[in-house]
Amino acid sequence: MDPFTASSTEFEPGPLNVPATPGISGTPPDYRWSCAWPEAADMRWLSASAPMLAVAVICFAIGIATDSSVEVPVALFIAALGVIAIVAGFTFRAGLSPAVHYSEQPTTFLLRYPRSRLRLLSAVAGFGIIAAAALWIGAREANIELVLGGTALVVVSVFVTITLLRLRRNAELALSPGEIRVTTRYCDWEFPWTAITAISASDDGRGAAAIAIRCRRDQMIARPAPRRTPARWLAPRRSKDGPWKIIPAMWGVTPNSLLSTLNYLSADPARRVALTREQLTSMLTPPPLPVRRALTEQLPSGSES
Repeated sequence: MDPFTASSTEFEPGPLNVPATPGISGTPPDYRWSCAWPEAADMRWLSASAPMLAVAVICFAIGIATDSSVEVPVALFIAALGVIAIVAGFTFRAGLSPAVHYSEQPTTFLLRYPRSRLRLLSAVAGFGIIAAAALWIGAREANIELVLGGTALVVVSVFVTITLLRLRRNAELALSPGEIRVTTRYCDWEFPWTAITAISASDDGRGAAAIAIRCRRDQMIARPAPRRTPARWLAPRRSKDGPWKIIPAMWGVTPNSLLSTLNYLSADPARRVALTREQLTSMLTPPPLPVRRALTEQLPSGSES
């Protein structure tokens, strides 16, 4: 059976009071995939890259043919935007294939950012080629703008590479029958399931989707992390139960998939004990795009902005 075949296309109110649908094949029968964030923009970044790259080629050809020092920098800048769009598109699609791993404990599963050499190499190669071209042409034509632009792209290339490697090595979400453990470079938090009072949709204060976990402060464990935790992730100081915010993108999953999964597991301890790796992978895999688009259309007005 196709793992992306939804078991039903009839939508219903989910446990989060948002549109929901049964999960794909392989999920528990009572699991519901809820849509709290709009899900209709999967290919927007990839679609945007094609016209950008086409315009870049035209500008580059005009610049070479006319020996102009204006069109070539413009072409390289547009090409860089096209590469950024491609990388963003691949990063978004990482959430369609979550990476669930076994841990040393048989009932504990680890969620990590998917290890994709193709995604990493495409990002580095794209920025690297454009940066090398800019530096080469800038040096040959003594064009300081091109040299500076090429240097900036080298910095961006290094930053993208380091960011993806850090996500792969330092971001881990552990789900066990007893607790949720969130480990990143910026936080090391542990939330006992029995102390969690709510798990809801939120944002990180900068527009990115975040999941807000409310947990009794006296039972939540915060361990030292290599970097300082951003204040926008932390619970208010006087709050007795949070919320603390976690960012689904750190583990390469879509926010709706992770939110649906955490709420499903928090509702019944028996679900956490009986959970298998195959079930968790299916639960974290979103339904087909047409289903997600239809769910998005049923979101309350204002949710799709």
